[in-house]
Amino acid sequence: MIENYLLEYLVSFEKNHTLSKTANELNVSPATISRGLQKLEKKVGVKLFIRKPQRIILTAAGENAVKLAKKIVKEQNDFIPAIQNFAQKEIIVASTIPAPLLLLKNKFKNNSEYIFIPTLIKTDDVLSSLLSHQVDVTFTTSKINHEKIKSLPITKEKLFIKITKYNPLYHHQSITFSDLNTHEFIVFNKIGIWKEIIKKNIPHGIFLFQNDLETFNELIKKSNFPIFRTNLSLKLEQTKQHQDHKRRLIPITDPEAQQTIYVAFRMEDSDKLNTFISIAKEVLD
Repeated sequence: MIENYLLEYLVSFEKNHTLSKTANELNVSPATISRGLQKLEKKVGVKLFIRKPQRIILTAAGENAVKLAKKIVKEQNDFIPAIQNFAQKEIIVASTIPAPLLLLKNKFKNNSEYIFIPTLIKTDDVLSSLLSHQVDVTFTTSKINHEKIKSLPITKEKLFIKITKYNPLYHHQSITFSDLNTHEFIVFNKIGIWKEIIKKNIPHGIFLFQNDLETFNELIKKSNFPIFRTNLSLKLEQTKQHQDHKRRLIPITDPEAQQTIYVAFRMEDSDKLNTFISIAKEVLD
């Protein structure tokens, strides 16, 4: 393996033509340059220089070596900035509820400005994941109070029920959780905090939790079970042009059926995330 500094010596020598000028540019001694070029020549096993009194010139093989060395040195010099630039664009986004992740993933899927990496996490893990730099941004239904974290309200998520005409609640203008007790529901398992909210507030409900999204959507089409939706999940349906014409949307009026969503991030990243937060607010609000 040829060390990168030897290639830099070669490229600089081709530009400056003399050992002294090359040494001056690279802030080393002419003897160091001379030894380096000899080492490079020995490593490649090809004569790269013609040495004359008071002058060294490149052979044809040396000229070709310079062309290749320039490419390699440029790639080496570009390596760190490229990684840093990628890291600046990469945003690891977590949420305790799925809708913000799904809506933003859909927004950024064709956006080269950000590399969007979504992950669903538990409420108890929000603070530690931010402080440990495992994630950059988190959407959560709880305000985070910490000196290093900024936590801002960004929108509200409201829970609805969708029911068919065969359900006795079909003509209601609004309902409460208690109205839904003893009913059966199809529920997608990965709904974050909403899962605990509906189980707590509908203690006698029968929940048919589904892990597979494709199976869940198929059951919606072929059954009359009530399903839960939020204002944000309805937005997602609109972007994907999913329509459920046989169910009617009815708001749930209990206080817990409405959750404020906060966006939380490290204060040190405020400038980096400023544009992203503005886009997120526009998408979710």
